[in-house]
Amino acid sequence: MVPRDQAPAVTRAFDILEYLQKRNGAASLNEIATAQEIPRASAFRIMRTLLARGYVAQPKHDGLYVLGASFLALGSRSLIHSNLSEIANPFMYELAAVSGQTVQLGVLFEYQVIYVEQIRVAISLTFAVPTYQPYAVNLSAGGKVLVAYLAKARQLEFLENAALIQNTPRTITDKAAFVHELQKVRKQGYAIDDEEFAQGVRCVAAPIFDSHGKNVASIGVTGHILEVTDRKIGQVVKQTVAAARRLSHAL
Repeated sequence: MVPRDQAPAVTRAFDILEYLQKRNGAASLNEIATAQEIPRASAFRIMRTLLARGYVAQPKHDGLYVLGASFLALGSRSLIHSNLSEIANPFMYELAAVSGQTVQLGVLFEYQVIYVEQIRVAISLTFAVPTYQPYAVNLSAGGKVLVAYLAKARQLEFLENAALIQNTPRTITDKAAFVHELQKVRKQGYAIDDEEFAQGVRCVAAPIFDSHGKNVASIGVTGHILEVTDRKIGQVVKQTVAAARRLSHAL
């Protein structure tokens, strides 16, 4: 029972968010209502409000709820991500300067990728995305890198729950083909998004490892195909991988 000096709806909303955080996976409306011991209609109203405000999301559009970008934008200001962004910042500025393109720092959240830091250079063709907005991992080079370096069991579990979304005709949505792509990424040490997120846009990303050898983030260069051309992409790969290595050594 909610204490008389507390607002029941607010308390229930926080209880639901804490439940989803501890669950570390998607939950249906019935599961949420049962776990919180509240009427399904009450749970529906609360979830509709949280969904509208971005504190929960339905990435697969199958009725299941996960924590959303607004919740993450609060929680990811924690020490680990704040420190990571702070340490990464000078390396990102350096990479943006030498490549002339947008540089992004990505991390996994739930079964998606988000960008917690972004450096954009002042030229007309640079490409940027909203930070703290979840994206399907198959759409970007950063997403590919982060999944490619997961431990095998974790990777299998991740791919069982992740939604592979198609944004362009080049997007890899077949799970077997995506696994093959991840194997290629891990073997070569970097990933390329060749107009898979958006037509006319290319991205190169490389893994960032902490002092224990764990892949904790990705650093990537994103630009228009008129800038990141077939002729230039090899150089961009070298610049990105070098920046990732220097940043990894700094962690």
